[in-house]
Amino acid sequence: MTAPLPPTPGLHQPLDERDRMPRWVPRAILLTAVAVLGIGVVTWLFERVSSLFVMVLVSLFLSFALEPAVNRLHDRGMKRGLATALVFLGLTVFLVVFGVVVGKLTVDQVTSMIDKAPEYLEDLQGYAKRDLHWDISVEQLQDQLTNENGPVRQFATGLASNAFSVGVNALGGLFQGFTVLMFTFYLVAEGPKARRAVCSRLSPARQQRVLTTWEIAIDKTGGYLASRAVLGVISASCASVVFSLLGVDSPVAIALLFAVVAQIIPVIGTYIGGALAVLVALTARPSLAVYVIIYILVYQQIESYLVAPRVTSRTMSLHPAIALGSVIAGAAVLGVIGTILALPAAAVVQALISTYTQTYEVIDSDMTKEERLPDPTGANHPTRRRTDRVVDSGTGDPAP
Repeated sequence: MTAPLPPTPGLHQPLDERDRMPRWVPRAILLTAVAVLGIGVVTWLFERVSSLFVMVLVSLFLSFALEPAVNRLHDRGMKRGLATALVFLGLTVFLVVFGVVVGKLTVDQVTSMIDKAPEYLEDLQGYAKRDLHWDISVEQLQDQLTNENGPVRQFATGLASNAFSVGVNALGGLFQGFTVLMFTFYLVAEGPKARRAVCSRLSPARQQRVLTTWEIAIDKTGGYLASRAVLGVISASCASVVFSLLGVDSPVAIALLFAVVAQIIPVIGTYIGGALAVLVALTARPSLAVYVIIYILVYQQIESYLVAPRVTSRTMSLHPAIALGSVIAGAAVLGVIGTILALPAAAVVQALISTYTQTYEVIDSDMTKEERLPDPTGANHPTRRRTDRVVDSGTGDPAP
């Protein structure tokens, strides 16, 4: 006689108890749904206010750049609101004059190029036939350009059909620019009150950190932008003289564009800004374009190794790799605005790292030796060389 099988656990329990859902499952489902809904709401809100966030960020950096000038006027006894208005008035006059000059010169350049288009086509035909052995017909090129189905007519037709959208976008840009100016004005005029309101919610230790960070941001942003402005003036002046001597059309307008692009985008900005000068010179004669390219290459080296270090000695000189990487990152995140804000942001971050981190003596090793020029005094002789020390990037003095 066989023994009875042992009872299986759970088989003799009621059916509703065996199939009942664990208590934690409904709570987990509810929390997951709430989290997904919260992420969706935050994403939706961020998409709606992203433009406002960008405008506030631009205004903050502009306030950092303008506050040193306002502080100087305020220290001389002028009311802060009046000093801010005076600085804004000077900036507005400069931008208007700059826009009028560049716009007029650009229109003149375009008009001159249109008037000389037949001559350019004939020169192009002669150059192609003489040097490249290509047979190009000027009459065929003119027919293609003036044809109703040609690229010029299609471009003009498309531009006319999109005139309304272009006007709406222009008005939107003007409104955003006005909003940025208003935010900037209040951030500069009410700067001490804003900082006092922020610090009133913090402990004394955190207040000191916030004020130090704010002061570093103002100092480095204003100083860095001032140094870029000085470099831009030097670049535009030299380019205007050289382009005038070489006989490039509209040398002042091309030099201004060359200088602005070169200072906004580090390292490669000189070549991007010089592309227009090369193109204009190429339309005149190829040899002139070669001279312009030689000037751009020579000036880039002179500015990088002689002019820029002296101008930025009192601010913060960014390493070219860091500057280029920050510009690429800023362009990827915020587009053109990110490209403009990348350099001062990188300067502020580097200054904060220099302030809140400690530096140490570097171990004397073959991997840490810097290239040294021959020293007739023998100070750099291996038997008398002392240990290298890290140099503070903000002051140029040896770190403690």
